[in-house]
Amino acid sequence: MHPIAKKPYQESASKRVHHPLAKRMGQWRTGRSVHNVLPKVKIIPTPWQRPEIMFVTGHGPFPTYFKRFNIRSSDSCGCGNLGNPLHYATSCLFTTLYHLTKPSSDLEPIWWKRVMKNNSRAKIRKLINFIAEHETLLFPKDGDNN
Repeated sequence: MHPIAKKPYQESASKRVHHPLAKRMGQWRTGRSVHNVLPKVKIIPTPWQRPEIMFVTGHGPFPTYFKRFNIRSSDSCGCGNLGNPLHYATSCLFTTLYHLTKPSSDLEPIWWKRVMKNNSRAKIRKLINFIAEHETLLFPKDGDNN
């Protein structure tokens, strides 16, 4: 059959689903850290482990995540800075053993891609485990650092 003569129902289901989703995904305001690493929707899952997914999405043991869902009243780290994944991985005084090189703001999208494709993923897993085990040190008590 000639390619032009193909009927719309002959397209694969994945193409019909992914095309509109991929188009809208570039317009979303949230999930930018994930978009920086995975700019296209794919059928094949990434080979990431749970801690790596938590790091990229920010959905994990982070004060910014807990404050967003009103679990905590403060989004600050115990050192006084914003407690997000990038802070813990690059500049927190309590996590220096797990630090990665801090990106400049204009190179941050490239940094995310490189970090999630190389050996830094092992360091990220250790960092997330450390944060989960030491929440009392890393997160100030509610009311202490608002």
